Amino acid sequence: KRKAKEEEDIIKEIINRGYNIEGRTNAHISIEKLEPCFPELMHNRVFLDPSSSLVWPVVFIYPEYKIMDYIQQFSEKQTFSEHLALVFESFPDWDEDKKYIPGNINIYFETPRKKIISIDVNKTLSDALKTRDYIIRGGTPSFIVMVRESPAEKRFLQEYSI
Repeated sequence: KRKAKEEEDIIKEIINRGYNIEGRTNAHISIEKLEPCFPELMHNRVFLDPSSSLVWPVVFIYPEYKIMDYIQQFSEKQTFSEHLALVFESFPDWDEDKKYIPGNINIYFETPRKKIISIDVNKTLSDALKTRDYIIRGGTPSFIVMVRESPAEKRFLQEYSI
């Protein structure tokens, strides 16, 4: 019974905040739509913390290297720069050129119409999720991470003709 109430509260908070969930029908969101699809995040479904903030599993995608980072708990009140500082506290093994530095990164997301939207790294997760064209898929917000003005970023943006 308590679990059902918690799930109901989560869904109510998502609707109240205006977050878009893939597969949502009108004002109804099925809790199954909030189950992460990534095996690495299977046990990290969105939850409400004691301050009533939604805490999400989030994926950072690095197209340049075709890899991802799985952030198990990203509070909607935290900024991207806070998490980037943690992720890039030391250089990842795959960053051989040591160019992924928190102050030198751009964040994007792809809309359903295959358009790329830039997100200010100083914005909170909530700010990003409230963006009109942002849709949470598989219960897991995901964002594209690129080194600012790098050749890889330029190629990436050209593919989307920005």
